[in-house]
Amino acid sequence: MSERIVLHDVRISYAHVFQPHAFEGQEPKYSAQFILPKDHPEAKKFYTALVEKAKEKWPAKVANGKFPGSLTCPLRDGDAEFEDREEYQGCYFFNARSAKRPQLFQPDKSQLTEDDNLLFSGDYVNVSVSLFAYDKGGNRGVGVALLGVQFKRKGEPLGGPGDCTDDFEEEEAEAAANDDLF
Repeated sequence: MSERIVLHDVRISYAHVFQPHAFEGQEPKYSAQFILPKDHPEAKKFYTALVEKAKEKWPAKVANGKFPGSLTCPLRDGDAEFEDREEYQGCYFFNARSAKRPQLFQPDKSQLTEDDNLLFSGDYVNVSVSLFAYDKGGNRGVGVALLGVQFKRKGEPLGGPGDCTDDFEEEEAEAAANDDLF
């Protein structure tokens, strides 16, 4: 049985929601990383759902409401894993992916398309995910399937070269010369 969770007002990063993405030798999938502050009102609910999903599969391993070290927990600590990245400080993060394209929505719930030129890494979204337990090749834990994303509002872009507007001075256009450059 899968557990569907909706998290509101989280930050999206490494957003591959319009086109599937793969590293060499892997099957292409739709994916994204989601960043939520440690004091986010839904962080505890999400963690509790992860523990409950693990309890369903491995009741003897999960005790005292804690995720055991013998299982992989998808909710990770940004302070510990990204010490040099400001956007992860004071936050948790998790990855979600799917072989099927997730449903993508505008704030008004109309369909969101790549042509809308919205939804970039750093933006704030609502996300619908499904939790599942896995036990494959010696790896055990709880995974997160990406079901849908609703754009909420623009955020500071993450990654990439950033805005270079201030790199240039305003110049007067020069007449094109027909001289050979070389």
